[in-house]
Amino acid sequence: ETQVGPVTTIPQYEKVLSYIDVAKGEGAETALGGAKATRPECGEGWFVEPTIFTGVDNQMRIAQEEVFGPVLSVIPFDDEEEETSEFHKTVLLILLLVLVGACYWLALRAEDFTLQTHKAFYLSVMVGAGCLAFLALLRHLFSSESLRVLADVAMLVPLPFFYWLLVDYGIIEFGKLGWNLNQPDSAVAEITGGG
Repeated sequence: ETQVGPVTTIPQYEKVLSYIDVAKGEGAETALGGAKATRPECGEGWFVEPTIFTGVDNQMRIAQEEVFGPVLSVIPFDDEEEETSEFHKTVLLILLLVLVGACYWLALRAEDFTLQTHKAFYLSVMVGAGCLAFLALLRHLFSSESLRVLADVAMLVPLPFFYWLLVDYGIIEFGKLGWNLNQPDSAVAEITGGG
């Protein structure tokens, strides 16, 4: 026999029940369970009936977010290509998050003046990748057309950020497009080997 234990904390217990309510509100059909357990042996414990939802699509919160409770969503798909598309979206999200972390790590390592341009670039890429990852996480809230527009905007976000960092690091002067060749004395001394 299979036994299902209680949820570990009251906040998590309430969260699991709220996810069940959200799923029902979004149109998911309850095939099994779908409420707090009322069997006598459960007493006043934080037990939730094992729950199975059908009629779930990938845009519903119950499919997008982890419930951490005894809740299962059955998501049908018409062809393998549709399911592969969802897999690729998840892989893209993971790669974007890895890119954010890698750029942050590289930016932390750029300490001297000659690497400040690299630092500005890495931080800008990190911001752009973070914006895209944020959109990927919330893709179920937007239509396909809106996502395309928002992704285009997210790709432009790093440009002013990159410019601001170049100005902040003294590589270019605000309002000018040319590079600032008048580097700080310490940087010039470091590059030329002077004291």
